[in-house]
Amino acid sequence: MTFLALDVGNTRLKWAQYAAPVAGSAVLAQGAVFLENIDKLADEEWC
Repeated sequence: MTFLALDVGNTRLKWAQYAAPVAGSAVLAQGAVFLENIDKLADEEWC
């Protein structure tokens, strides 16, 4: 089972997908987007 971690700060939303919900697990994917661009996420293709 994978684990999705989200970090919403003052200027950016950061995310990472981990292989398992345990400490030290491998990162499968990660990314970040500025909060001012969050509205555009529904209209664009995600990597």
